[in-house]
Amino acid sequence: MEYEFEEAIETSQTGDRAAITHACSTVSVFDTFNAARTAIIDQSDNIYTYETRYETDRILTRVYRCRSHERSEHRFKVKELRYQGVPTTYQLEDSGQHGAIGISVQRRGIKPLLVEEIDSLLRVGWGSSPASVYSVAQI
Repeated sequence: MEYEFEEAIETSQTGDRAAITHACSTVSVFDTFNAARTAIIDQSDNIYTYETRYETDRILTRVYRCRSHERSEHRFKVKELRYQGVPTTYQLEDSGQHGAIGISVQRRGIKPLLVEEIDSLLRVGWGSSPASVYSVAQI
């Protein structure tokens, strides 16, 4: 595919890129980011970790990659849709296939089901030290 820009010709390579790009399908739409993030856990027992993000003026997309399968191409995307005059919504999408071989992975960090509660405690001033937040996460 060729594009012309003021006397210069640029070639766009699509062969390899097209082979690894997967179409996304919408799973659901949520009112909060935490609800969308929790839905990833509800959808599957697999472990997903933050991979990357990309942003435009109206959309912020966070991508989570499956870590429970070797060479997994499965991803969940949480798209934050920000349009003027409309409440922000969070669209959960998935794409790709899981790898054929499952691997043992341990979940780390604060359990997503507790994030909202912990955030509200931090907003009111509870837990000024990391140790107090850690103790709540262990409950």
